[in-house]
Amino acid sequence: MKKVILMMAFILPLAMMAQTRPSPAKKPVPSERVSKKVNYMEMKYSEEIVGKKGSKELKMFYSFNSNNVNIDKRMTETSRKFATVVHALNYLSSMGWELVSVSDEKYYFKNIKGKPQVKK
Repeated sequence: MKKVILMMAFILPLAMMAQTRPSPAKKPVPSERVSKKVNYMEMKYSEEIVGKKGSKELKMFYSFNSNNVNIDKRMTETSRKFATVVHALNYLSSMGWELVSVSDEKYYFKNIKGKPQVKK
């Protein structure tokens, strides 16, 4: 009887494993890095005091650098309307640009929507 029980203990697990089916092959998941185009832009901000002794004014200058020259020109034109840096950041955020990093007077943005839209 011991031999029968011992044989069943070895044969039963092997018989159970022979019944299982292999799992179907998984389809490769497309990478997010390949499917989405990311645009980057750098905004430099500077201030200068302009004027004579009696009437001094604080002027703000913005310069934009991205991989698209048309965006740079349009953003430079619209930057004349910005009263503060906060206005500039809010405007860029409404256009789909996401602030990535700030370093001194440089602001770095990225846009994942494809072609960034710039309002005139």
